[in-house]
Amino acid sequence: MRPRRSIGASGRPLNFTVRRQMNSVPTFDLSVTYDSASLRAAGRVLFARFWGFMAPWVAGGGVSLLLGAILLWYVHLPDLIWYLVVVAVLNLFAWAYLRWNIQRRLIRNLAKSVQVRLTPADFSITTAGESHTFAWARFKSTFTDDQNLYLFLTKTAAFILPIRVVPAEAQQFAIAQVAARATAV
Repeated sequence: MRPRRSIGASGRPLNFTVRRQMNSVPTFDLSVTYDSASLRAAGRVLFARFWGFMAPWVAGGGVSLLLGAILLWYVHLPDLIWYLVVVAVLNLFAWAYLRWNIQRRLIRNLAKSVQVRLTPADFSITTAGESHTFAWARFKSTFTDDQNLYLFLTKTAAFILPIRVVPAEAQQFAIAQVAARATAV
């Protein structure tokens, strides 16, 4: 004997087939070349981010030097104050060298063309002989200026994509991927 059918029930079973739409998730394959304007802008942004990260330490060092100079003046050893002045001047030269070195490394490392692939799962960058893939969850933040899109792995280290060669859809896609992962954490 078969079970009785409920009143109003149809004879066909329900079919809940979910079909995936093709091309619903974009993938961007880009060939990226860097020009001097985008590299200069990247150098300024990365140096400013590094300076902002180090500013409390530099301010603490400056206050320490000032207090040391006051102490040396108070104990009547003004000749030793010149050593503190030399340290302060060397610190200024060190920051100037750091700015120059950031710019030089960017020019040396980004002078060649790279292949970039943006997928929903990860960010890939390939040069002649090297290939790196990073999941979107590894990126902490993004920043855009008039020259570049920056995908930050840390507060001061970023992948740089010049916006003149990256379509607006790819830029928005990358920003959305990083934002979605940043809010999920």
